[in-house]
Amino acid sequence: MAWVLDNREVTRVVNCAGIVTTHPVEEVEADIFDQLMAVNVRSYIEVMKALAPGMKKAGFGRVVNIASRSALGAALQTVYAASKAAVVGLTKSWAEELAADGITVNAVGPGPIETDMLNKVYGKDSPAYSAYRDRIPVQRFGTVDDIVHGVSFFMDERSNFVTGQVLYICGGVTIGRANA
Repeated sequence: MAWVLDNREVTRVVNCAGIVTTHPVEEVEADIFDQLMAVNVRSYIEVMKALAPGMKKAGFGRVVNIASRSALGAALQTVYAASKAAVVGLTKSWAEELAADGITVNAVGPGPIETDMLNKVYGKDSPAYSAYRDRIPVQRFGTVDDIVHGVSFFMDERSNFVTGQVLYICGGVTIGRANA
């Protein structure tokens, strides 16, 4: 990973990687687990191994890890939910570990965002797609811009007293589930 730095000082990073599969738990195979953990978790660790020394040297850093609302649990998403829960754990661990070096580490947990991945899982023209949208308290899927706003807050130099937090940007799905 050092070649990526190319003698540059990188003090801000958004770790944003994710692939999803949907399977009943009895159909989860080891290769599915390995693949999702490699992309959704290990990649974040590798990036931080490369960037943390420079951030420490600069005495400043902003890290935003993209997790998911699924980290709180999601039917048929055993491995994806576990991988994104791991991202939440990394976020909190790194926040504590790196805070004294001026580095904040937070996470954004997107809920149902209008992406190719959501369309692939639910099928844009399917009844399941419409039913999912109708369960969202704000009655729409989120947009990439919705996520960008949350990430921007965490990246700001003025957010230096906010670390180890997870912001669920989900149109109220998280609240709705909590009250169910």
